[in-house]
Amino acid sequence: MKKLAEILAGSGDFDYGGGLEKKEIILYNRRLDEAGFARIPADFAVLLEQFNGIYGDGAEIYALNPPTAMFNDLLRKNFEFDLPDKQDILLIGESEDFLLFYNRAENLYALADREDGIVEFESSGLEEAAAALLKV
Repeated sequence: MKKLAEILAGSGDFDYGGGLEKKEIILYNRRLDEAGFARIPADFAVLLEQFNGIYGDGAEIYALNPPTAMFNDLLRKNFEFDLPDKQDILLIGESEDFLLFYNRAENLYALADREDGIVEFESSGLEEAAAALLKV
């Protein structure tokens, strides 16, 4: 996650929220549990500790309880999209062309085409998947 953090911090092309404390992420996971959604994976939690929401050039990594209207809330977006297998699939970001989600059952991240849902990219780590979504 270090490489992505350095790119984001050094770029003027992205807006991002301040990092969260671990306890805030734990509490948010409880909300996800109550709603029947997959929990936040460990590497996404690491990113959230640095950046609570990332937005730039039409792409976004969702925030938890976003501090401003600039960022979308992860839980709200998951309710909106109403993906199948919500206990295994967690939508964590989007762009004009793709949805970024975590598949808990397969322990991987994927970019799926917004139009047809076909997976165009898969990665076992968030850093690579987020970089593909954010085009960095």
